[in-house]
Amino acid sequence: MAGPLRTVRRTCTLDAPADVVWRALGSPAALVHVAAPLLRMPALERRRRPWRQGETVTTWLLVLGLLPVSRHTVVVEVLDDAAMSARTEEHGGPVRVWRHRITVEPTGADRCCYTDEIEIGAGALTGPVSAVAAGFFRWRQHRWRRLAPVLAAAARP
Repeated sequence: MAGPLRTVRRTCTLDAPADVVWRALGSPAALVHVAAPLLRMPALERRRRPWRQGETVTTWLLVLGLLPVSRHTVVVEVLDDAAMSARTEEHGGPVRVWRHRITVEPTGADRCCYTDEIEIGAGALTGPVSAVAAGFFRWRQHRWRRLAPVLAAAARP
């Protein structure tokens, strides 16, 4: 049993059209990029095909690319292109519940709002795991803000 859950929610504005960001989210390469160098996921680094609803992927989580923390399993439950929303159920190590929802909402022709919302359950470690998750998602969104203009430029005709 995971015990009480905590929710971590972070939102940022990206300088790229929502559809461009949503397409990038479909690629595991985007996750590998925005997690680096804090976290490596070797099984995803070799992957070329996009995420598919219903699939399960298991990989090692390597902090700073070196220190193995745990095996982590991701189940892609929802990929909703119309709503630009994704939901995964994840677990690994002490983390029994990691429900991650990502939404991308247009805020103009060339900008969007990107949100990560994660429900976390790790028993007695839920508090510390949530604090680490908050820092990690702050980093991820920093990386997304740097990546977004590059994606937007590449998408221009």
